[in-house]
Amino acid sequence: MSRSGPKRSQRQREQHYVEIAEMYLLGRSNQFIAESLSLSVSQVYRDLAVIEERWHQQAIAALQKYKGKELARLEMIQREAWASWQRSQEPKVIHKQEVVGSIEGGSGMVRQTTRTETAWGDPRYLDLALNAIQTEIKLLGLDKLPRNDDNNHCTVIPEDLDALSAVELSDLAHRILRG
Repeated sequence: MSRSGPKRSQRQREQHYVEIAEMYLLGRSNQFIAESLSLSVSQVYRDLAVIEERWHQQAIAALQKYKGKELARLEMIQREAWASWQRSQEPKVIHKQEVVGSIEGGSGMVRQTTRTETAWGDPRYLDLALNAIQTEIKLLGLDKLPRNDDNNHCTVIPEDLDALSAVELSDLAHRILRG
């Protein structure tokens, strides 16, 4: 059924958008929707285009919000992993006390020793940082960028990202982000 007459007010239009969206999501045909709201089928079609564009924009905004949250989480993991890596490289001071010259039931002298051990760092923290960086690269879609620098002057992304060290991967991510 076609509608002729005055234009819909903004309030009426918005109310129709809600009703059209509900009927559309329930699988109603454009013809059914038009008849139910006394609109033309072409008006329902145009309104659906507006509704779908709004849905699309909402989905993009929700995805960006989610990505932002996950990127913040990954950055926190990276910071913690790098800080833990640094701490794991600090020399370890070991204090030891032992009783010497003790006879059964008697007391002896307490000997205290202190020694410093070189720490080489715990590679598990590097692995955590590397995994966070790789996840960040995938989340940003940087793993899908062109891998050839010859013609388009893009940053070259190696085929095997797993072969890169955490520092090399971090450097690559920063070069890509800076353009």
